[in-house]
Amino acid sequence: MAGGIAHDFNNLLLAIMGNADLLDQDLKAGRGGFPLLDEIRKAAGRAADLCGQLSAFAGKGHFNLQTLDLSATAREMHPMLKVAVSRPVALRLNLEENLPLIEADVAQLHQIIMNLVVNASEAIGSREGTITVSTSVHEIDPSELKHCVIGDVAPPGEFVCLEVRDTGEGMSAEILDRIFDPFFTSKIQGRGLGLASVLGIVRGHQAVLCVESEPGEGSSFTINFPLAGVVATPLPERSRMQGQDRAKQAVILVVDDEEYVRLLSMRMLGRLGYQVILAPDGPSALEIFLEKQTEIDCVMLDLIMPSMDGVEVFEKLKLIDPDSRVIMTSGYHQQEIATRFAGKGFDGFIQKPYVIADLAEVLSKVLDTGLVSGQSLAKQGPKS
Repeated sequence: MAGGIAHDFNNLLLAIMGNADLLDQDLKAGRGGFPLLDEIRKAAGRAADLCGQLSAFAGKGHFNLQTLDLSATAREMHPMLKVAVSRPVALRLNLEENLPLIEADVAQLHQIIMNLVVNASEAIGSREGTITVSTSVHEIDPSELKHCVIGDVAPPGEFVCLEVRDTGEGMSAEILDRIFDPFFTSKIQGRGLGLASVLGIVRGHQAVLCVESEPGEGSSFTINFPLAGVVATPLPERSRMQGQDRAKQAVILVVDDEEYVRLLSMRMLGRLGYQVILAPDGPSALEIFLEKQTEIDCVMLDLIMPSMDGVEVFEKLKLIDPDSRVIMTSGYHQQEIATRFAGKGFDGFIQKPYVIADLAEVLSKVLDTGLVSGQSLAKQGPKS
């Protein structure tokens, strides 16, 4: 797994570093570098996607859970799925109506269905064949759980099932034992993360996954989701980029042990109109905050730092000023942070890597309640 990660990241870093080097030469020579910037963004985006897939494999992907109808979700994907399968392959939907609702992340559910359908299409190859996507309600008993890849600790009972069945070449017992290993693939092309990420997403949803396959007999992947038992509620839409018209004079203390992260944050915040103070570690941040707490409107605090981590710094900041606003930053996703640090009372969270629009949105929400005409309430008098 480490070798696979190193291989993929070396390629992505080569694209980023090489294009950045060429961009530097072009800018110094007075040539435009916009195509190179696009390549850098694309490579960085693929690196972020790879991190997301690895997090999904670990069962720690970023989940925005909502109640939904599995059949409706699969039906909405039908046009995309038809494009994803090879031309000789017939894609069929066998979707049960009026299913009980499940609680799931729509984006992650899309990833599961797409990965399983693409995997099925590749198993069939250039031959004619059929992929059937089915949904149903199924009662699972203990004897079935023994044959599942994951879910042997799940209580028997009623589940909403998603099955992707193909008429492909099937798998031997040796391949079947390894299909969920990260970076394992039996194909000439492929990175071997599709089924690994499916398994991680299944774990994150506390679902049950079963696989049946025989050489020459095709394969069947079945995911059994627990029933939600509540009425479906849509997720709020992501708000547009905010913050450029707010809090132009707000002061942000950025605490991160990585210099390049501090400098990037300073450039982004400066572009948004904020004033910035930088601190390389927890002790420095506390010293600065003690000295300038009446000037600082918000602290952006990295979670993982040597000697004094973000949680310890946060607790000391709150002892100095219980009303201080703190935004935690981390490569961990928000759900993981909420679970690990429940009750700590962070004012906001932003996941690395992020872009300027993400930063603007979080700061706008955190500072909105405490800023009047671009000036911090802290500037109206000493804090307690």
